[in-house]
Parts: sequence; C-alpha cells; structure tokens
Amino acid sequence: MEEKVKKNKFTKVIRLEVDKPIGEDWPAFNKKMFELQKVYSDMLNDYCLNFFAEIKKRIDEVNEQGITLNKKSVKMTDIINFCNSEIATNYKDRYTSYAYSQAYRLMQLKMENEWQDIFIKKTKRFPFYRKDGPIHIKHERNIYGCGIEENNDDEKVKRLIWLSIFNNSSKTIVLLRNNSFKDYNLPIWERLLKGEYKYGMVSLIYKKSKRKWFVNISYTFDSIANEKLDPGIRVGVDLGVVFPVCMAVNSNHDRLFVKDDDIGLLRFRRQIEKRRKNLRRMERKIFDNRSGKGRKHKLSPLELLEDKYENFRRTANHRMSKWVINFAKRNNAGVIVLEALRENDKKQKYLKFNWIYHELQTMIKNKAEEAGIKVETVNPAYTSLCCSECGHIDKLNRPARDKFHCIKCGYQEHADYNAARNLANPEIETIIQKSSKKNKEDDNSLFA
Repeated sequence: MEEKVKKNKFTKVIRLEVDKPIGEDWPAFNKKMFELQKVYSDMLNDYCLNFFAEIKKRIDEVNEQGITLNKKSVKMTDIINFCNSEIATNYKDRYTSYAYSQAYRLMQLKMENEWQDIFIKKTKRFPFYRKDGPIHIKHERNIYGCGIEENNDDEKVKRLIWLSIFNNSSKTIVLLRNNSFKDYNLPIWERLLKGEYKYGMVSLIYKKSKRKWFVNISYTFDSIANEKLDPGIRVGVDLGVVFPVCMAVNSNHDRLFVKDDDIGLLRFRRQIEKRRKNLRRMERKIFDNRSGKGRKHKLSPLELLEDKYENFRRTANHRMSKWVINFAKRNNAGVIVLEALRENDKKQKYLKFNWIYHELQTMIKNKAEEAGIKVETVNPAYTSLCCSECGHIDKLNRPARDKFHCIKCGYQEHADYNAARNLANPEIETIIQKSSKKNKEDDNSLFA
C-alpha cells in the first residue's frame, strides 16, 4: 500500500520586463495598450456600479422582511451572474472572453469577500479603479488566452509571451528582455515551459516612472512536505539592535548573524535620505513658483527615488527571509519563532526607521510554508533581559547594548543571540512569567 504524500499548493508571481512588441512599433503598441488600460478600468468600475445598484436593492428588501443579512438572503449568486452577464454583453464584441472574463472574475472574488465590510459594516471604501491599472488576461487549458514561448534564432534566446485580447485580430506578442531573467526567475521560466509549474493569469503593467512595460505571470506549484524536519527543533529569530537579524536554535549552539554590511540597507537608506533632502529643497522652490515651468518633470526624480528605495528594501527582505529558511533547513527545524511586535512597542518604533518588519515577517511566513516549516509568534517582552541559561530576569543583565551578562549565574553571550535563543525555547513564556513573579516577591520581601 503506497503512502500518501502531503502536498500543499502555492501561487506566486514572476515579473519580467518587456523588450519590444513583435509585429508592430512602440507608438502603435503603446496607443493600443493605453486605450485597453482605460477600457479595463471601465470594466471594473462598471462591475462595481452594477453590483452596488443590485446589492442595495437586495439589502433594502431583506431589511423590510426582517431576515438576517447573509449571502443566501441577498441572493449573492444572482447578483454575481447579473454583473458578469452585463460585462460580457458590453465588451464581448471587441474583446475576447479571456480579457473581460478575468476582469469580472477578480471583481467577483473581491465582492464576495468584502461586500459586508463595504455595504454593512462600512469599514472599507467602495472600490474605484484608475485608468492606468494592470491588464489581466486569463489562461485556459494551456492553449487559450495567453502563452509563453522560447526560440533560439541566430544563436540568441528569444523569450516571448502572446496574448489573445482583441476579437478578429492577430495575437499581441511581446519579446521579453533577457536581462530581466536572473538566477532566481530563470529556473521558474524553464519549469513553466516544461509544464512543471502551471500559470493561470498574465498581467501587463506600465510603470510610469520607468516608462516601461512589465509582464506579471502568476503560477501555481505543489510543495511536498519535508519529513526530515523535526517539530521539536525550533529556530528563534530576533530583530537585533546591533544586527538586523539574529538566529538561534534550541537543539545546539548554531547561530547566524545578519550584519548590515551583508545587505547594506542602512547605508543605502542614508544615501537615499541625503538625496531626498536635496530634492525636497528643489521641490519647495517649485511650489514657491521661483523655478519656472516643468514642475512635473522636476518632481519626477522624487518618484524614481522612492521606487528605488522600495525595490532595494524589498530585495533586502527577500534575502534575509531566505537566510532564515536556509538556517532552519540546515538544522532540520520544524518551527520558526518570530517576535509578535506591536506598533506601540519601543523596539518596533526603533526598527521601523530601518526596515519594515511586517514585510520581512510575511516573507518568512510565506517561504516557511513552502518549505513545510511551521511559524509561531511569541511575546518578546523580557526576552532581551532574560538569561537563556538560568531564566533570571534583570535590567543589570544588559551592561551594554550588544552584551549580555547574567548577574546570577554569570552566563555571558551576545545580547541578540541570547534573545534569539530565548525565542527558540518552547517554555520561554512560562519561564519569564515565573521569573517575573519571583522578582516581585523578592522586592516585596525587602520592604516588608
């Protein structure tokens, strides 16, 4: 009897740069795509308006009858079918079903999940879509809607994407820039070609700041659970003050420090801040009307600077999250423990100026899920003051920012490593609770 292998399905996105359109020049391609962007936003906004009109009627009817509001009582399926048919009727003459059906499919998922938050709880705004948003094309049965190809003509690899958008016309084909295929996304492209990964949707996106078109390919794959991972082995991940990230494991004394020199994030941020200040001075002159015409052109460097920093920060977080997962795999750890930082924490206030922790935490969780590693969060209170050897808590345990020296047992170690080791301990919250209670009892006995 064969054992069943546990598989988890994941969906990810790969972004590639468009080099040039095939069969038409750039002006014609841009004109066609910019027009399609506007039409696509009109599709989404029309869907929203139709949905709004229908759901309002149903909610009023349900309220008059005194019935509980839910998907069944408002007849959500009928509303969705009506909105879908309206989009198909208005746009099917010019565009293929692979173009407009993906629009109402995205809206259908959004409205089904958020209609109560929008119309009843009113915790979310009614959606409105800009005219320069992405164009989504549906992929079906490996041969319809969109596809990828690779040719080796003239000793040069040509990677192409074709899109079936307009009725009664040839396919829209774009050549992808080879420079956008780096070490991490080239294997993904090859697996997509072989059919090992399945792609479900292709999106065309125009980045105004770069004046370039990009293609997003969403793909799904199965991740097989790793049976070698031990759920009893835990990796603690501490956001350090000295080091951006420090890792420790509860089964041995293995550790990993991520230095700022490894990612250069703080250094890069200082350079960005210096450049931003200079641009802000120029911006003030522009608003004071002392610099003449060309305001939009002169402010564009600010947008480029923000994009540059965002890309650099995202890349740094990807690298750090990958190192965390590799460290866990190296130790066969089945659990990764993160700090449950809140906005009012002093440590979070310090760290948010260096990088966005939430994004890093999300990346670690996503990569851990793919690797079959469980992620837990622990309240980090007192983990930096608690001795990982004896459990004693005291402010005097931290004689310096980077040093830990327990005044009770004499244990000495790097402060960030000691905190990471505490996080890796499955009993840390109980230990801290008992130690804190004992300290309070000792303090009360002194004044008794």
